[in-house]
Amino acid sequence: MKPLAKYPAQLANPYLAYAGSGTMNQTGDYSRLDGPYFGSNAQASRAYPRTVYPHSVWRDRVSDYGGN
Repeated sequence: MKPLAKYPAQLANPYLAYAGSGTMNQTGDYSRLDGPYFGSNAQASRAYPRTVYPHSVWRDRVSDYGGN
């Protein structure tokens, strides 16, 4: 298997969670998209009202940081 071949397959079964109002425009609103090889979250920006501040990371939770 090519080194990056396993990652696209993981995009088909992510987990999505959210907290807050569900509108992503109020303080405390938060969402997270997560899978074994990636994670992305967003929260309502405090500095710029009615905007979303995204965070994302692509990592291999299965084998990095001693996972294997």
